[in-house]
Amino acid sequence: MPNYTGGASVCPFYQRETPSSIICEGVGPCQHTSMKFCGERDKLRWQREYCLQFSYGKCPLAGGLLHYYEQEDLPPQGLASLLPQ
Repeated sequence: MPNYTGGASVCPFYQRETPSSIICEGVGPCQHTSMKFCGERDKLRWQREYCLQFSYGKCPLAGGLLHYYEQEDLPPQGLASLLPQ
């Protein structure tokens, strides 16, 4: 998929995008998380606030992944194993 923001994303969890969605690293092995927006304008607003900033940790998804990777003993099941059942 093309990177519509021109490769400007600084978030390490960003993977690719479409005109109305952002695909990021998922919460488990071999998973991806796709955020669908009502339109490209809404997606770009999100990207300006999170993906394109060095404060990307404020993004709910990136913040959770950062917390997961900060763990000393990472669960092999991925971040999903830390979520409430």
